[in-house]
Amino acid sequence: MNDETLMNSIKINSKNTNETKKIGKIIGKAIKAGDIIILKGEMGTGKTTLTQGIGDALEVKSVVNSPTFILLAKHEQARIPLYHADLFRLSDYKGSIELDLTEEAHDGVLVIEWPEIAEEILPVERLEIEFYYAQNEDERIIKITDKYAKYEKLIKEINNIQK
Repeated sequence: MNDETLMNSIKINSKNTNETKKIGKIIGKAIKAGDIIILKGEMGTGKTTLTQGIGDALEVKSVVNSPTFILLAKHEQARIPLYHADLFRLSDYKGSIELDLTEEAHDGVLVIEWPEIAEEILPVERLEIEFYYAQNEDERIIKITDKYAKYEKLIKEINNIQK
């Protein structure tokens, strides 16, 4: 893994799914109940794999899979509950309001895949993670951004581990 540090942001080159899951574990160890993480990227870029790593760090007892067909998977048997949402199938803004995800997940960590439809109603203080395909088939570029300096320590920790 290598990285490029930006202001409140870090870019990581993950060579495979194991590295992506490891990044998720690092994030999972640093986050707290009430935190919101949004994941953006094309299908197959590693959003669910990273969430599985977060789940491992939170000691989730159930299997963390993509919740595409149920919209919200609740993993409540854990050190901190993990609420994993996938908004890919929502077709309008109103559907995301009806979910009221942040209230539903107030006692745990909320991870949202495909958040674009609901970004306007989500709290602005959140960790944003973008996934991109890299040159090699198994590699991914992962950009982690913290616009409000809430996760500055986490970004520094990931940066130090990557060196």
